[in-house]
Amino acid sequence: MLKFLLSGVLLGLLLGLWFGYNLGRDEPVFSNPFAEKHLQDKVKETASEVLDETTKAVKERLK
Repeated sequence: MLKFLLSGVLLGLLLGLWFGYNLGRDEPVFSNPFAEKHLQDKVKETASEVLDETTKAVKERLK
């Protein structure tokens, strides 16, 4: 009985870490947390950040 309880807790902990790590990285829940990001994803992320910063700078400049 105790063996099953400990197994369930360990399995739940591992799955929770897996899902939580993926959610923290804004990735799909069931994706591989150890996979490297593809170049295309990195470029999209960087372009989005540049666009956000540019928008903030233009709005601040127009004030």
